[in-house]
Amino acid sequence: MRRALFFAPLLVFGYLGAMYRSVPLMVFFLLGLFLAAAMAAEAIYLRRRVSLRFSAGQVACLKGETGRICIHVKSRCRLPVSRVKITLSAGYGGRRGRTVRTLSGSVGPREEANWEVQLQPPSCGLLTLALWRVRLFDALGLFSYHEENVDTLEIAVYPPERPLAVTCSPVLPERDPLPAGSQSLPRRGEDPPEYLQLRPFQRGDLARQIHWKQSAKTGQLWSREYQRETDIWVHLLVGTAGPRSSGKSRDAFYETLSAILLGLVEAGAAVRLYWREEKEGLRHMDVAAAGDRFSLLWALYHAALLPVDPTGLPENCFTMDTDLNWRRGSALIHRFAETNLLTELRQMHVTIP
Repeated sequence: MRRALFFAPLLVFGYLGAMYRSVPLMVFFLLGLFLAAAMAAEAIYLRRRVSLRFSAGQVACLKGETGRICIHVKSRCRLPVSRVKITLSAGYGGRRGRTVRTLSGSVGPREEANWEVQLQPPSCGLLTLALWRVRLFDALGLFSYHEENVDTLEIAVYPPERPLAVTCSPVLPERDPLPAGSQSLPRRGEDPPEYLQLRPFQRGDLARQIHWKQSAKTGQLWSREYQRETDIWVHLLVGTAGPRSSGKSRDAFYETLSAILLGLVEAGAAVRLYWREEKEGLRHMDVAAAGDRFSLLWALYHAALLPVDPTGLPENCFTMDTDLNWRRGSALIHRFAETNLLTELRQMHVTIP
């Protein structure tokens, strides 16, 4: 629109100047053409001197909470950028989704700025946020340079902390034997005697686990990973409901799985969770504290889950599929419903024999 308002009168002046051989009108017409060429050259110049990137490589947030994402804008040119227009798109599963936000702003000469975007992810999973289109305008806004798929950001959207009310019967076997090399977890109320290694800080870690010396040296928080023990181990296998599982109920699946894990941990159990992948085969991770679920869910978000197959696992192993069927062996413990799932999780109480 702005370009049309500029060129329409300019063409009129050029036509009248040529028809009536008016020198002032022809000079005005030629100056307008020169200005337009200069603005087009400026747009080409800006594309090599202005860069936009997400400030972080990956971030995490809880479903339902407002997450803040920063876009770093850097200008290395001596001219101001009158307008920068950014179109953001978001989608799950690595696919480009719908447009979620359009931002506009300006950047001064040789200026760096961080633009903040607020998002509220609608469901659990791995959300891919993309700088789908960036447009840089010249000083008059006549011409612009646009670039697509400038940068992407992975956002792990985790379920909120809603534990399922679970009671673990003492009939469960104590000190379930673990494969060689696996770490044990501490009994409730005991301080871990020693730590195995350092790892990046995770949500849910206690302040006493933080290794302050290493954190100060590297500029990021590090936690001690302790060797622990527990009296009760629960084996849980997760996977799809079948080869045609579409994954439409993944949000409810992650909500339910998180609630079960938190409920078992609060009941004093440690969970060894298994899943199968086509390339990696059978994999497992241990969950003994509320914060451990984030590492587990991060791994599941990146996994291509196969259908539930308890072959080779302990007898009467618990299973959970994407159709929200919770079983022990062949016996169905409960079938969760996607509708009113949160109400069902709050009101339900399960005793595990």
